[in-house]
Amino acid sequence: MKPIITWTIIALYTCISLFSYAHENDCKQMAGQALNQFKTMGLPPNDHTIFYFDINVRTKMREKQHELTDNRMRVYQSANRLEMITADVHTIQENEVTVTIMHSRNMIVITDAIGSDKRQTRFDKFTAHNDSMLEAASLISCKKLSSKIQEIVLKPDSNAHKTVNRLTLSINRKNEQLLNIKTEYEPSAKIDFIEYQINEICSDCHKEGFFTSALDRIFQPDGTPKPEFTNYRITDVRANN
Repeated sequence: MKPIITWTIIALYTCISLFSYAHENDCKQMAGQALNQFKTMGLPPNDHTIFYFDINVRTKMREKQHELTDNRMRVYQSANRLEMITADVHTIQENEVTVTIMHSRNMIVITDAIGSDKRQTRFDKFTAHNDSMLEAASLISCKKLSSKIQEIVLKPDSNAHKTVNRLTLSINRKNEQLLNIKTEYEPSAKIDFIEYQINEICSDCHKEGFFTSALDRIFQPDGTPKPEFTNYRITDVRANN
């Protein structure tokens, strides 16, 4: 009788282990598919297609225990053009020039552009970092918060990512779109956490005036600032200017 009980326990334990393994793989696969949305937001295939995303970035630093910054960021980009808009800063970048408008300081800075190849390289490094973190992470929890939202909490490998404590993803259960991603850091890090709330992602959008030259956005045909920028200090620091 004892051997039967023993083998039954072993069989049950094996089934539970296999179920847990499958459950973990399913959850990590869902997390991977959600994070892959960022990969689709690299450089568009041509200069006629506009990718757009609207996110809120919340950041908390440890030395400012009670201060939480929350900034909304809207980004439009085509193969050779990028426009980023926050409450205070409006940046327009094209092949040869970048215009940064800082409203709170009544200032406009004109600089040389960062090439689209460098933008893509930075983006590739960002997505590769996410991939490596996910691959080496262990699952802490995977639960349904509601009929629409799945929460997945991961613990990155401490050897590969020494400062990251945990990664929490909120995912739309219906279409597996990423809704929120929060990275919490170890107590030794200066930053407590950074959180991205994804408000909207669009892979083929329209924006009025997007293809207007960056300099034409701020200057009139005679070279003087447009009326809305007459009180702004304009600094041109381009290498060949």
